[in-house]
Amino acid sequence: MYSSKKPSLLKLLCETSRIITTHTLHFLSLSALFLFPISFLTTLYPLINLHPTSLHSNYNQFLPPSDSVKTELPPAAKPHLQIQFLYTLLVVFFNTCAISSITRSTINALHDHPMQFVASLKSVPVSFFPVLGTTLGSMIILGLVFFAFGVCIMLPYIVLTLLGFNMNYSSIYFFVFVFLTIALAAAMAFYIGLQWHLMYPIVVLESMWGFAPLRRSSYLVNGMRWVVFLMIMLLGILSLIASMWYTNLMANVNQKGRTGWVLVQMLLYAGFVTMLSLYNIVANTVLFVYCKELHGETISALKNQRWRSKRCCFGSKRGRFEPSYENRT
Repeated sequence: MYSSKKPSLLKLLCETSRIITTHTLHFLSLSALFLFPISFLTTLYPLINLHPTSLHSNYNQFLPPSDSVKTELPPAAKPHLQIQFLYTLLVVFFNTCAISSITRSTINALHDHPMQFVASLKSVPVSFFPVLGTTLGSMIILGLVFFAFGVCIMLPYIVLTLLGFNMNYSSIYFFVFVFLTIALAAAMAFYIGLQWHLMYPIVVLESMWGFAPLRRSSYLVNGMRWVVFLMIMLLGILSLIASMWYTNLMANVNQKGRTGWVLVQMLLYAGFVTMLSLYNIVANTVLFVYCKELHGETISALKNQRWRSKRCCFGSKRGRFEPSYENRT
C-alpha cells in the first residue's frame, strides 16, 4: 500500500526540520566535519583572490617608474593556480563526503534506525566514487548540451556575416537577442537541474552511478516537479540573499578594513551556508522517498544494514513519515 496523494512543500519542509531537530547532535557533527569546511573555504576565497593585487601594488611602490613597467609580477603576485586547484579539490572532496554520509543518516532517521556517527562515516568510502563519477557524468552532459546550444546560436550569425550582413551591436534588437539567449540558456539549465534533482540520493541509496541516476531521477520527479521547483526556488533565493549580503560585506572590508565584527559576520555567514547545505541534502533525501512512494515503489533493504523495510507509508497521527516493518529479524 502506498499513498497516491502528492505531498506538499510544507510537509516536505516540516519532515526535514523534524529529522534535523530530532537528531541535532548527529547532523551537526557531520555538518561540522564536511559542510562547514566548504563554507569556511568559500568565505576565505574572495580574500585570497584579493591578496595578489594588493601585494603587486605594494611591490611596485619601491621601484623606479622605468623599472616598475618592465618588472614582471613577483612570484607571490602571480595567479594562484595551485590555490585555486586545491580549493576546488577540497570543495569536491568535502561535498562528496557530506552527500554520502548525510543522505545515509537521513534514510536511517526516516526508519527510526539508531543513528551512529561511525556508521555514517563508514558509508563515505562506499558511495564516494559513485557520487564523484555521477557528478562528472552530469557535468559532461551539461557541457555538451550548452556547447550544442552555443553552436545553434552562433551558426546563423556566422552565416549572415559570410553573406555580407552587418550587425549593429548598439541596436535594441541586438540587446533583446542577447537577453533572450541568456534567458533561454538559464531556463534550460534550470530544467535540467530540476530533472536531475534526485540523482545523489539515487546514487547513495540505490547503488547506481554514472548516467543511470540521471535517467532514474527524471522518472521519479514526474508528478512532483512543482514541489521540486518550489524547493529549488526557496533554497536558491535564500542562497542569493546570503551571497549578496556577503558581497556587500567584502566591499566594505576593502574600503574600511577588517575588524573583529567583520570576522564575526564572516563566521555567521559560513554557519548559515552550512545549515542551508545540510537542509538541502536532508530535504532531497526525504523528497526521494516521497517520489518513490508516489510511484508505488517500496524502500527496499539497504546494503550493510541489519534492518529491513518492506513497506513505507506516510500517514500517522503526528503527520510524520513512519515505515512499517515486516519479516523483521
